[in-house]
Amino acid sequence: MSSKQNLSLALLGVLALTGTAYADSKTKPADKATDAKAAKAAAKPEAAARHIKVGVTEAGFEPNEIQAKSGENIVLDITRVTDETCATAIVIPDQKIRVDLPLNKEVAVPVKASKVGRIAFACPMNMITGALVVTE
Repeated sequence: MSSKQNLSLALLGVLALTGTAYADSKTKPADKATDAKAAKAAAKPEAAARHIKVGVTEAGFEPNEIQAKSGENIVLDITRVTDETCATAIVIPDQKIRVDLPLNKEVAVPVKASKVGRIAFACPMNMITGALVVTE
């Protein structure tokens, strides 16, 4: 055997003993799998919102208390069916929301149940009230 062949065999032996070639072959697929998981997580859409029908009647907001879980996305689908109240809009002070409620037209009002507690809503005069009750 020539000295070049001996050197090549020696280098292969060292690589085999240290696991360098093996580690490189294992690392690359793992990196690809990790990248694929990260890309999939980034592409995942935000959780779908739960829609809740709410009426505005002579009795006020119906229902006037709505249960939600912390972190849940809620959409209040509100239809005002009377002119006999001052609830011509909904105001949600904690989330700086004010949305007009035209008569007999459904309006979607997104609300984020971001923390445990009560998220109050009301008419602009604060005479007709309700709340989103958020639990863990």
